[in-house]
Amino acid sequence: MQERMDSVPFRPVSTAPVIRRMTPGNARRVSLLFAAGLLALSSTCPAGAKMPGFLDRLFGGENNTEVKEVIENPTPYTVRFTLNNKTPDQDGLEDQLKGASMLEENSGTPCSGMSDLVRRAVADQTRMTTALEALGFFNGRVDIRVDGHSIIDRRGGPLPRQNAAYSDENPVPVEVVVDAGDLFRVAEVTLTLTNNRVDYVAPSTDTLQLQAGAPARSSLVRDAESRLITDAMQQGFAFARLTKRDIRVDHKNRTMTVALTLNPGPRAHFGETKVVGATNLPGFIEKRITWKPGDVYSPEAENKLRAQLQKHPALRSVRVRDDYKHESTAEVPVTIEAEERAPRYIGFSGRYSTTEGAALNAYWGHRNLFGGAEQLRLEATMTGVPIDHALNGKDIHTNDKIGFRFAATYTQPEVFSVYDEMTLIPSYVRDVTEYYTREGFLASATYRYHYSDKLTFEAGIDYEHGKITRFDDPSFVNDKWYSLVGVPLSVTWDNTNSLLDPTRGVRVSATVAPYYTITGSDFPLYAKGTVSAYLPLDEQERFVLAGKLGVGSILNAKLNEIAPPRRFFAGGGGSVRGYDYKSLGPKNPNDWVIGGRSIVEASAELRVKITDTIGVVAFMDAGNAYLETYPDFSQALRYSAGLGLRYYTPIGPLRLDVARGLNREKGDPQYGVYISIGQAF
Repeated sequence: MQERMDSVPFRPVSTAPVIRRMTPGNARRVSLLFAAGLLALSSTCPAGAKMPGFLDRLFGGENNTEVKEVIENPTPYTVRFTLNNKTPDQDGLEDQLKGASMLEENSGTPCSGMSDLVRRAVADQTRMTTALEALGFFNGRVDIRVDGHSIIDRRGGPLPRQNAAYSDENPVPVEVVVDAGDLFRVAEVTLTLTNNRVDYVAPSTDTLQLQAGAPARSSLVRDAESRLITDAMQQGFAFARLTKRDIRVDHKNRTMTVALTLNPGPRAHFGETKVVGATNLPGFIEKRITWKPGDVYSPEAENKLRAQLQKHPALRSVRVRDDYKHESTAEVPVTIEAEERAPRYIGFSGRYSTTEGAALNAYWGHRNLFGGAEQLRLEATMTGVPIDHALNGKDIHTNDKIGFRFAATYTQPEVFSVYDEMTLIPSYVRDVTEYYTREGFLASATYRYHYSDKLTFEAGIDYEHGKITRFDDPSFVNDKWYSLVGVPLSVTWDNTNSLLDPTRGVRVSATVAPYYTITGSDFPLYAKGTVSAYLPLDEQERFVLAGKLGVGSILNAKLNEIAPPRRFFAGGGGSVRGYDYKSLGPKNPNDWVIGGRSIVEASAELRVKITDTIGVVAFMDAGNAYLETYPDFSQALRYSAGLGLRYYTPIGPLRLDVARGLNREKGDPQYGVYISIGQAF
């Protein structure tokens, strides 16, 4: 027997969340973590800003009285699911059915009497039968039993009697018994065009991702229809539409055939493009439009422009809207709506670590200095380093624990084209670590070319004039000023979906930089590469596996010819958490870390998002630095592991990590605590 389904579209499975009860122990732990996140968030609120309603109530704001619904004749119940005839093809079926069940979703709310409970069960039977069909089980059967009474095909029969004995301690038992039956599969997919257009290329079944033998799920059919329209629009057919869907189910052979009819319409071309907004950026958006009137319509070109503009700091939001005219003209006018950010901004940030100390940063900036999206940022950073090491048995003076950085950053867009920019950064720094202090003037000029939205090339010039103090290396003279000039070259490929909180994609960067120093040595060559990858483990991207690997080397120079800040050190919040900042690497006879000519670092994290605002992370780090120009592992890798808490905000996640070294040595800290903004990598 065949069943036609062309007039009735498939009904999707509900994705309503399943409400589950939390144990008191879990509630206390989550409450403590959540309170820590709220405290961090409250410190980032601008002065005078109104806090969210729940924060108002928490900190003494307006009092909102909660109104509770009064339920007459409350009848609590419990739900138990039983699946019969379960096969490997039905993995995850129970969770899908629970997501479609109102009985499951509202199990924490009593019904108003037994008749109300039965009404819920009858509605649920229809919902879950529809859910089975949407998942490809067209011969399935759902039997819901309330207090032992089946409500299948009930036509005015007796209801379960109201029993006064039912209470919170003794709820009404509800059992959902599901026999899914056999999974139906797609037998054939056909595509028919309503007009014979020789310039339209029909997509393959691979493109539609709906092939013979695939499960007969409604989601696959809907996705195939969406891909069909998208493919037609990518070919320039902006008016393409699906005119008919003919789906037939063969219950005897357990198959489904899909016949789609498409009207591509005429091949469209761009009409006039208007820009609305961004009045303080004259010509900035127009220069970046890659099409002109008469070009073949391309939504991909629109998406690329939108993505490029949304990344720019001067713009708050960008919308590209197609103003379709009548199909007979085959013309698509476009309106670009842009909203600018406030040109000036001021702010501060901070971080803290038990192994690196505290840092406070204050800054002022301008996003559109001369009307061409030029950016200027002035900032000052103060650091306090928890140094507990002694040099040759003498305690280090308190002043050596204070560091600072004063810098200006100027970015000039459109140096030669709309795809490049130049950044200038002069700064004066005092960089304090446990094993050396550097003070001096640094300057850099970097030219950056965005070859595509994923690939970026950089070339620059670095200049450093400074001196090193309290560095325990007889071959290196302390308190002597040195100068060096470098020419760093780098390339970055990044297809991740976020800068501060990526959940998928890969980020690869490689840098080489020859340096000339006044020591008279040859040209040391600095090289380092880093790969970071992010893999979501579920469709909602609440479980993400993240990994990072970095390897570096300094060639063509002896160790004493390399200034300490240019040597490799491991350890700290951006390296191997749980160990002191720059505390891992080769040591001299005085047990003083002197840095190396090579390094290897690796990290792995499992990031779990519990709610939309709260997440936890389990992580493990490894790394070390070495004397040779390549990691020869003459010293063992140092390992650490830990747990972290994330509080997600619009500007990025607030991060709290606690790490402990797994193979600590004498002098290493017992643990490390790190608080900052953004994921660790």
